[in-house]
Amino acid sequence: MMRRSHVSEPTEQGVSIHRWGSAKLESVRNGPSEDIKVAPFDAQAAKTYGPIRSAYKDRNRDALNKLIASHAVALGVTLVTNNEADFVNYAGLHVENWVSSH
Repeated sequence: MMRRSHVSEPTEQGVSIHRWGSAKLESVRNGPSEDIKVAPFDAQAAKTYGPIRSAYKDRNRDALNKLIASHAVALGVTLVTNNEADFVNYAGLHVENWVSSH
C-alpha cells in the first residue's frame, strides 16, 4: 500500500524534499546528494523562455511554471512533478509523475 503522507525535510542545499511514498522518489532521497545537480538559469534558458512565454500568453497565472518549463526544455531534461496539469502542452517539455507511476 502506498503511503500518502507529505513530509518536508531540510537538506544541506536548503531544499525541501517532498516524500509521498514513491519508490523512485525514495531512491532519489536516499541516494547520494551529488547525483542531484543544480543548474543555473542561463542565457539558453532565457532564450527558450521567450518563445514559451509568447506561445502561452493566455496562461498568465503560470508565469513561474513557464520559467520552470523553459529551463527543463533548455537543458533537455525531463521535468518530474506531481503537478502534471500545470505543465501540459508546453512544446518540447517532457513530464513524468513519479508519485502516480507505480
